[in-house]
Amino acid sequence: MCNFCNEYYKPNPCCPDKVNNNIVVPPVVIKDCPDHKDKHPKCVLKDFFSDTAYPQDSCAPGCKISTSEYNPTVVAQVTVTDIKAGDRVWLNGLFHVDNGENSTVTADVRIYRNSFGPMNQIYRATIDIENYDEDDEAQISVQDVKTFPHDIGSVTYLLTVFIKNNKDDVKLEHPITFTASLIGC
Repeated sequence: MCNFCNEYYKPNPCCPDKVNNNIVVPPVVIKDCPDHKDKHPKCVLKDFFSDTAYPQDSCAPGCKISTSEYNPTVVAQVTVTDIKAGDRVWLNGLFHVDNGENSTVTADVRIYRNSFGPMNQIYRATIDIENYDEDDEAQISVQDVKTFPHDIGSVTYLLTVFIKNNKDDVKLEHPITFTASLIGC
């Protein structure tokens, strides 16, 4: 099916006489019809933002990670500027943790938009980290894409983590990277 005109440009193998949008999607979906290939929106990288150091108000690598959902450890933050309608922001984050506990712990990783709070949470993952006798050093990665229907100016994204189970011997480790690619379409 063409993304621009929502019609099939090849007959449906199940119903060769029907080529409009009122039929069941064929096993192979066509993404570009020859008539509209040049009319599809083109996306380009407009800007790139990154944070490879820890925020001043958070803990440095080697510090213990918070056990509080309401006061998580801010791993990194990045501010994306000049966001216009139709733009996309592609977020990528990577950091490491070291579990010094003698049991498996659960890390709750989140990305917030501008500030903490349930309405500003845009990403969440929970990750189990083995105890210190096993695979206690974990690499945690996050990835998300946001699309903006209208001009928004700038947004600050906060990559956070806290440890569930009230285990307090889990440390943040290097390398830490948090990037945002602003893609214009």
